[in-house]
Amino acid sequence: IRIGLTGTPLQNSPCDYFNIVNLVDTEAFDMSLADFQRMFATPICNAQYHDATPSVQQRGRDQTAVMRSLLHPVVLHKSSAVLRRELKPKTEYMLVYKYDDAAAAKLRLVDMRAAYLSAQHRVDEILRATKVRIVGDMLAGMGPTDAALVFSEHPKTLQALCTRLRGRARVIEGNTTVPHRQALLDEFAAAEFDVLLLSLGAGAVGINCQRACKVTIMDPRENP
Repeated sequence: IRIGLTGTPLQNSPCDYFNIVNLVDTEAFDMSLADFQRMFATPICNAQYHDATPSVQQRGRDQTAVMRSLLHPVVLHKSSAVLRRELKPKTEYMLVYKYDDAAAAKLRLVDMRAAYLSAQHRVDEILRATKVRIVGDMLAGMGPTDAALVFSEHPKTLQALCTRLRGRARVIEGNTTVPHRQALLDEFAAAEFDVLLLSLGAGAVGINCQRACKVTIMDPRENP
């Protein structure tokens, strides 16, 4: 028996959906990927554009309904509500931190008219020590069985935090090879260390860390 699982909701393309279903039951669609793209993926995706005409939108709805009817025997639609009784309550905090006069003086010299990302990286460089100190102090208060994920847009910030944590943490970045990444995930799951540091780009794809009970987002992804 094969079972395929998707996220809630499925955040990938219709072709990813085809591959998941086809792995479980090759007869569910009974067509090639090229035929699926022509009959379903293309009209469904075209209907989602903001400037799609009413006829294109209707075509997308029609093909979505057809696809659902084909998949009804093999796909079980469930929301996250089925897990609510099993999951512990989630508590969120937003921490606003202060920086010293020296950092304030440096921030005033940042040319915000420069390239957006360049300016933001300079701001992170100036505030890095403050952020690393605050997050390091937060992680120092973890319980003996706790595990944490820490996300940052800036790899140098993660490396600085890893140094501060002195062996308690490992880092996954965009240049981390797939075998090394999997080895780190396996070690984290086996409780060989208790803090996993991830860059936002690398941590956004293909990462499952059920062991973690605390998540810290040091800074949002830069998206002007």
